[in-house]
Amino acid sequence: MHANSFSIELQQALRLAAEAVRGAGKSERLVLVSATQPIAPCLDPGEIFARAGRLGEARTFFSRLAEDYWIVGAGEASAISISGKRRFHDAVLAHQAVADSAFVGEGTSRPPGPLFFGCFGFSSEVSHDGPWKGIPNGLLLLPRWIFVKRRDACWARINLLVNRKTCVDEVQGQLRMEADKLLSPAAQSSNPSIAVPKDELSFERWRRSVEEVLAEIQQGKVTKVTLARTLQLQAATAISPEPVLQRLLAAYPSCIVFAVARPGMCFLGATPEELVSLGEGRARSTCMAGSAWRFAANGGHPSAEGSLVWGEKELREHALVADWVGERMGRFCHELDRDRAPQPVRIGHLYHLATHFSGVAQSGTHVLDLVAALHPTPAVGGIPLEPALGMIRRLEAHDRGWYGGPVGWLDGRGGGHFGVAIRSALLRGNQALLYAGAGLVEGSEAKTEYEETEMKFVPLLSALDVA
Repeated sequence: MHANSFSIELQQALRLAAEAVRGAGKSERLVLVSATQPIAPCLDPGEIFARAGRLGEARTFFSRLAEDYWIVGAGEASAISISGKRRFHDAVLAHQAVADSAFVGEGTSRPPGPLFFGCFGFSSEVSHDGPWKGIPNGLLLLPRWIFVKRRDACWARINLLVNRKTCVDEVQGQLRMEADKLLSPAAQSSNPSIAVPKDELSFERWRRSVEEVLAEIQQGKVTKVTLARTLQLQAATAISPEPVLQRLLAAYPSCIVFAVARPGMCFLGATPEELVSLGEGRARSTCMAGSAWRFAANGGHPSAEGSLVWGEKELREHALVADWVGERMGRFCHELDRDRAPQPVRIGHLYHLATHFSGVAQSGTHVLDLVAALHPTPAVGGIPLEPALGMIRRLEAHDRGWYGGPVGWLDGRGGGHFGVAIRSALLRGNQALLYAGAGLVEGSEAKTEYEETEMKFVPLLSALDVA
């Protein structure tokens, strides 16, 4: 990235801004101006995320390095808070209202702009206390600056909200100052040492909760419930998200690595679970349920999928989730294809069973329509959904907040890509709240499921460099 790239980009943005101001007439309604320009060379996405901190605490990040793509947002042009049972529908309306009236300079950028980030809580209910206090249940974010890499090409995009009162000269000065901050290399940051607190009662609480769920399963009230545990960490000083994100990127290139930073907090993680993507007329989803970390005694090795011990419980758990996802995807797709059998996928020390779905999306489908239909999948909720959610609310110690919720991006045409925000942590000041869950079905054992959650804490514990 170099100064000329930003110089060209600024000229396009300012030209579009002037055009929008002239066309505003007497209206004081804010209109989006979204301008894009190729940039070269591409920087490391973690470096861009670090530089973005100079524009304020609002930053966003979404990547899947194994597919050679990432999106980084810096600053904030607009933030729309959304909550309630119709939150995804309301988000579609809010997105379309902004995108449809925008002055867009496309160039050759893909995905088509303007690009928004979306982050939604696991539940439609707003968190009023605890670690999620003051954090909206759902957010539709339009970053001021967006940087995108798809394969060998990179783009920078600027988003501005203007009306007839906007002074383009003042906007020019602000953009030049911001560009200068984004051009300078970021200083290396590190985090203080953190120790895992000893909690001898943790397993006992978990055992009681699991037994209560299994009793409900025996009575036929539920078939599956996913329970989550939390791990509260505290450091001597504030925890910086930059080194955590860099470690996640290095360790989990096949995962969706994400971060949503707001004033006083950052929610980030590396999720192996894709909720849904929509682009070029095709919708895709990956169902992931059933985990293993034990291997056959006769020479089993973590790199040898054939030696994995997949029990009847794991296969049944996966089938429940896969059938549910397939039925929901089928409501919006023609010619829906799925794997004939679940595939083992390795994520760090864990293997998961995955089934991939792909189909031709019905005309007019918005990515958030698919998100609304799929969230929460039984992989993070349960079957039947409402009784399972009732047990989750009653038995879990902490509000899930954004954990297990949809996180991703959407483009100007209603396409996008969302993951399920698991393997994640909430950073607030010198504290980190980690989440890990396990699916409970008939035959589940409290000790085995507890060990599974311990393994699922490892990605964030390692990224936080916990001793």
